[in-house]
Amino acid sequence: MVNWIAGNWPGEFDCLVNHDGIFDNRSMYYTTEELWFPEWEMGGAHFDVPENYERHNPVNHVRRWRDPMLVIQGELDYRVPGSQGLATFTALQRRGIPSRLLWFPDENHWVLRPSNSVRWHREVERWLAQAKNDIKAGRSPTAVISMFGGVKHHHGAALAIWLGILLDGIPESLVLGTIHAKSSISLSLIAGLFI
Repeated sequence: MVNWIAGNWPGEFDCLVNHDGIFDNRSMYYTTEELWFPEWEMGGAHFDVPENYERHNPVNHVRRWRDPMLVIQGELDYRVPGSQGLATFTALQRRGIPSRLLWFPDENHWVLRPSNSVRWHREVERWLAQAKNDIKAGRSPTAVISMFGGVKHHHGAALAIWLGILLDGIPESLVLGTIHAKSSISLSLIAGLFI
């Protein structure tokens, strides 16, 4: 819903918080493990009524996005797959919109682990406070990438490489942090090589 709001009411909010939000109804339909919701909401399968999926597709309004956004995503979310959150963050970065990606590799659609829940709330509060302070000071919130929780070796390396490609060409002034994770490899160092 937040991606839809960002494209249909741009400039109405000082900042937005997007938790496991849908970016593209088309790809969402073909990657979710729960087809009941989109088929009920859209009146059928994507291949039968594609016009219904396009009518309310957030990806069609990315050009109008302008509000800073915190994107939160659980990698184990099979209802709204992680690709939706990464696509949202990519769109924000490519549009030059201040944004932050908070990635939980060990959470699903809900943040259930107590330490991650505390982190979720602290990061949301921090984002809102930062946006408020930046606005008062006449500047926009800046981009930071964070990752919390355990990561398997090969997933972490792939994510670090992907983030390196994503961050290539972004002004260093926008990148204040790198990836933080419990892992057998130093993701911060790998990401740092690409930044």
